[in-house]
Amino acid sequence: MNQPAESSPLEAHWPGPIGPDEAVVPLWPTIRPQIFDSISGLQWFTISVVSWGTNSNKSENPTTILIGAPRNTEKAWETLTGKIEAILDHVGLDGIGVTIIPAKHPFSALDDPAENILSTSAFQSDIEPGSSLAPKGVDTSATAGGCIRLRNQDSRTEDMIMSVFHCYRTVIGTEHELNGLRLDQASQIETVIPSDQDRTQKLQSIQITLQTAIAPLQNLQERFEWTGDLRLQKWIDDWTREIEEQEAQKRIINEFDSRVGSLRACSGFQIQNLHDWSLSAVTNRCSKLNTLPPPTDPQLVPPTTNDDLDSSTKRYYQPVDGEIKSWSARGPKFGDRVFKRGRTTGVTTGIISHLKTDIVLSNSQGQKIIFTGWEITPEPRPQPARPQPAGRDQSFVQASDSGAWVLDMDGNWRGMVFARLSSGSGVMEDVEVIKQDIERMTGCNVELP
Repeated sequence: MNQPAESSPLEAHWPGPIGPDEAVVPLWPTIRPQIFDSISGLQWFTISVVSWGTNSNKSENPTTILIGAPRNTEKAWETLTGKIEAILDHVGLDGIGVTIIPAKHPFSALDDPAENILSTSAFQSDIEPGSSLAPKGVDTSATAGGCIRLRNQDSRTEDMIMSVFHCYRTVIGTEHELNGLRLDQASQIETVIPSDQDRTQKLQSIQITLQTAIAPLQNLQERFEWTGDLRLQKWIDDWTREIEEQEAQKRIINEFDSRVGSLRACSGFQIQNLHDWSLSAVTNRCSKLNTLPPPTDPQLVPPTTNDDLDSSTKRYYQPVDGEIKSWSARGPKFGDRVFKRGRTTGVTTGIISHLKTDIVLSNSQGQKIIFTGWEITPEPRPQPARPQPAGRDQSFVQASDSGAWVLDMDGNWRGMVFARLSSGSGVMEDVEVIKQDIERMTGCNVELP
């Protein structure tokens, strides 16, 4: 019953959504707390129920309780797996698998930066959907999900960029972590787009390219001086042009003012109202933030077959507008096909699972808090013939994609990704839940511009 945990989940295994008719669903409210008790001595990060296996047709993989835990706890995995299997056997679910996989915490972008380097255009244009975002001076990156408008009781409005709170956690202070930040509280925390981490990575990449180019150029120039061989001139011109282009990019990035304003409100990690959102002041750079991908975007074309889709869900992307104009009042539903645009993986599609995922975190007071969110499993696609660039594998989200808005095939706002799982899935909070909490914290009505 227990599946091997040694393989890399992204290379060998596929997570798939669980439907409402699975035998585990009606029993999950009963066995979930029992599983929590059985692993109370283990440092774990996530618990989810998915179909899990090596078959890219996910419907053929067994239903599995999947636990993400740090690798240094591996010696205890076999014992804990046996305890969970005993719980399942007791309620007649002996056909359910149990697997513990090595994982980093879903909020760990601070320790696990994205590998791909931004293009220079990110430092000289309007803020695009999926742009990199972070508090100034912090070595982390999240995603700018979209722009909302707050309308107060006097009908005055203020536009805000939305992302996750957890990227501000190291600079917000204990009081605001535990109680959140309200609009009437002053914040000196500046938000930057792109993040300082991405600025540094880009400048380092340019410097490496310059160092690679300078030595060959000097060698060619010396050879030309010695020989006078005119055939060397073309190579000299090519290397000189490359250096000039890199120096021009370096100037653009160094001169670019990435500040968009200060953090204006955030959820914090309130035990009684546990959410993960942030709102930052907006500038005129945000005119494109809520634009939708074109209907011809190849990343949104559905696979030829997809057994994970509910028969009533919309398969094809057909937005009613070029911008996000509405959110869906209907809550998430198993089989819904959705997409997101993130800082690292760009546009990816996924399928909403019926059972929610649990994520455990210790707050600044050492209290364990458990987030619960809708799991979005990556949509199965044919394996590419060639290796993909960093950030372009089969995952729905990767490091620094937290904050990305989740949208349906009509272009309606459905929620926001606040965590990534080592399985390749993302975890989403429903838009209605986020909206209600923002209105509670700000005293304003939430609208779309």
